This record gives sequence, C-alpha cells and structure tokens, in this order.
Amino acid sequence: MNFNPKLGIDQEQISSQLSVSASIRFQLSQRQINYTQERSISTPLANSYASRASLNSRFKRSLKYLSERNLKLLNPKKSASALLK
Repeated sequence: MNFNPKLGIDQEQISSQLSVSASIRFQLSQRQINYTQERSISTPLANSYASRASLNSRFKRSLKYLSERNLKLLNPKKSASALLK
C-alpha cells in the first residue's frame, strides 16, 4: 500500500475514488447527450419560435387555399371569397 501520511489515506483509495467519480461524470454526460438527442428528435422544429410561427402561417395559407378550392368545386358559379365573407 502506498500510504500518504499528509492526507491520511493511501494512493490506491485515492485512485479508486477518482476512477469512480470519473465514471459517474461520464455516465451523467452520456445521459445529458441522450436527453438532448431525444429532445431534438421528438421536436425538431419546435425548438425555435420562428420556425413554429412559420409553420403556423404556412398551415393557415394551405388551409385557406384548400377551403377556397373546395368551395369552387362545390359551387362553381360563386367565387370562394364571396362565400367566405
């Protein structure tokens, strides 16, 4: 045993404690990486407000277009914008 009289513990105990703490730090960093990967996979576009707003406006435009197109198909004599008013 390599006993260190200044610290009151041996070097093997110090090295084993250091390896345990390094292992714990590695596991925590892996959990953090896994968590951020899961978040980025589950919500790829919801991370920023701008992308959500862009998706929302694109969805509204496409919904308006589809509703106008369907109204024109159902009633071709009247325009869709007149029916929406």
